[in-house]
Amino acid sequence: MADSGLVTVMVWLFIIGFVIYAIGGLAAIIGGWASAMRALSKDQPRKARTPDRPRTHNNPTGPGTPAPQRQDDPNLPQTAPSLPSDSPTLDAWEGVKRIRTRAHQSWSNICKAVLALQEKPHPQFGTPNVEASSKSTVRRILRETGLSLAQLEWLLKKQAVWK
Repeated sequence: MADSGLVTVMVWLFIIGFVIYAIGGLAAIIGGWASAMRALSKDQPRKARTPDRPRTHNNPTGPGTPAPQRQDDPNLPQTAPSLPSDSPTLDAWEGVKRIRTRAHQSWSNICKAVLALQEKPHPQFGTPNVEASSKSTVRRILRETGLSLAQLEWLLKKQAVWK
């Protein structure tokens, strides 16, 4: 007799568990469907980038503000310190951006690492691991682009990312 009561409780627990599971699945399906319908119902066209609406992502001044205009610094030489002839500035800059993005390094850490590798005074890194990783990324940039530390520093200043 005691066994039949235990079996009844177990059956009811199973039924209740299954119902809760089924309700959760149904809620997920309905939530996904509602989300998809909201996305489809947005009939506003995607905003295009125009001169009065400049690009704001990957911006050193922060999100939501227009990127700074590249202005020629009178203290900065107008030509790079003897860039390799087979590597134009634009190609080197594209390589720097590609390597930095792949390494998930910030521009400020890249700039700090350039100064650190030149043994110049620089702001502190967050941690020793960040310092080592940033220096490694700068060494990779130098190796893959053929730039020197002075050329990389000049290029970072020219492209208005130097901190």
